[in-house]
Amino acid sequence: MRLGFVISILICWVFYTASGQSAVAGNPFEVASRLPAVSLDSVGVSAGMSNPFDVVPHRVPGVSVALEEAAANSKTEGGSIHLPQGNTIPKSFVFGILVLFLTFFTLAVGSNRSILLKAWRSFLSSNALNIAQREASGFSGNSPYLFLYINFLLNAGVFAFLIVQSLNSDGQFNNYAVFFLCLLGTIVVFVGKHLAVLFMTWLFPGIAADLNRYNFLIIAFSCVLGFFLIPFNFVIAFAGTQNWQFFVTLWLIALAGIFIIYGVFRAFSLGTKYLFGYPLHFLLYLCTAEVIPVMLLIKLLR
Repeated sequence: MRLGFVISILICWVFYTASGQSAVAGNPFEVASRLPAVSLDSVGVSAGMSNPFDVVPHRVPGVSVALEEAAANSKTEGGSIHLPQGNTIPKSFVFGILVLFLTFFTLAVGSNRSILLKAWRSFLSSNALNIAQREASGFSGNSPYLFLYINFLLNAGVFAFLIVQSLNSDGQFNNYAVFFLCLLGTIVVFVGKHLAVLFMTWLFPGIAADLNRYNFLIIAFSCVLGFFLIPFNFVIAFAGTQNWQFFVTLWLIALAGIFIIYGVFRAFSLGTKYLFGYPLHFLLYLCTAEVIPVMLLIKLLR
């Protein structure tokens, strides 16, 4: 009796499931040769059904199509820092700025004619650097170096701006926003470096003497490099054709790089005694104060 009841239940269930596999619904597991000749539209579209194994583009739930397309466009078009575009700065403005900076340099050297010679000797010799540091005490001793250092910051900003113009022949970045951005970026990078050195002087008073010597080394080298950047800027700005300007720019970048590499070796000689005793701290400072500012300038120029 019980067996007959169970068999009856199974037979009813088979008939019920068989009636659910209609041709309109479309069994995705059915053999294709056994299906009736019904078009895809009549099976999938008209009946509101589709193949559950079809691959469809992913769409974020709850986000409209317009927002999703806007997000995709921002990913393809964005991802990098874009400088303001526009060709609005004439050559007369650049010439006037360079003449103004040259006048400032002349007044800075005229206030103390021996200061440039002292900076040059400090650039060549460590003993001359120590002597110049001892003489540069107080406001009267530091102010000539400060004026020459300001001259370096101004000319370095213009040098960065002219490099941007040389690397972009269409002049799309020849505008006042990019000019002041290069000028301000250069000042922020170098001033931030000096603030980091001063902070380390306060944090590690035991090595304050070497840090002050390194700080003065940066100023002395910048004074000498600022002197050479004045003719560099004139040559790049008024080099003639675009190809010649690009060629001159590469050579002047190489010369400026030689100055910087020489300064790095001189600064490295001051920190060799800390390299073996405190390698982690030395590497941390090297990455923070030396590598990151250069990377920021390269990112800005790109």
